[in-house]
Amino acid sequence: MKKISWDSMAESLSDDERIFQRRVQEARSEAITYLGLAKKPSGKVFDRLLNEGFDEAVIREVINELKAEGYLDDAVIVKRIIRQRQGRQAESKLALRHRMISNGLDPEIVDVVLGKSDSDLARAQDLLHSRFPTEYTVFQSNDLKREERHKLFLKLAQFLSRRGFEHSIIDRVLNRRDPD
Repeated sequence: MKKISWDSMAESLSDDERIFQRRVQEARSEAITYLGLAKKPSGKVFDRLLNEGFDEAVIREVINELKAEGYLDDAVIVKRIIRQRQGRQAESKLALRHRMISNGLDPEIVDVVLGKSDSDLARAQDLLHSRFPTEYTVFQSNDLKREERHKLFLKLAQFLSRRGFEHSIIDRVLNRRDPD
């Protein structure tokens, strides 16, 4: 990893370049201090440096350096969040995307990694199996009276809807329809 010092600065820099490099080093030091041992999204680091008064050009330079050196890796954070939001914590891809982007993760990286993850259909089924194992099994068995089945359908459908699943996915999961 690159050391944080003034030794790496070239002697033949103009005054403006020297000032820019000094600001980059100061911003880099602040970013590394902020990062500590935890993996944090690049957007959060950007916001922190902006609040500390650094220019956007300086911040972009620091972010690029930190990404190249492995201090910042949004893909690792996206994969961790996807792993954490499975089973009882599952959400739709749209809800996950919104959660991650609002936490400062790069939207392009979020889209690429989410594209490789489980489908919304699989996520919804996994969620119902882990969150409502008895109810979902009874619902699938068709052993309920019409009124009870309707109440359970609403309960499960509303739950999935709150987790960001589209109506077409909810309908396929609860009515066991195969994709077209």
